[in-house]
Amino acid sequence: MGVRERRLSGLLAVLSMLSGRGGGGDTKDILFNNNSRKWICRLVLNDRRKVLILPTAEKKDIKHNLNSLKDLHDYQPQLLEVIERYVQK
Repeated sequence: MGVRERRLSGLLAVLSMLSGRGGGGDTKDILFNNNSRKWICRLVLNDRRKVLILPTAEKKDIKHNLNSLKDLHDYQPQLLEVIERYVQK
């Protein structure tokens, strides 16, 4: 497992832990180097829905509805792509 894969694995573990935090309607921002302009993803977690929001290279949001936080693993390639954009800058 390479460095990128380990980082993403850690990120997915953190995202999974967030599922039990906060009240209804919470949005969690996962930031790159603690920079609010470089967000890796956002999670909307409440009683009614779970949504993963990913930024495109053009700074637009793509929303993905999740059945459970285990579905985050399905978005590993997209998460790696976002991280790679920030690392290359």
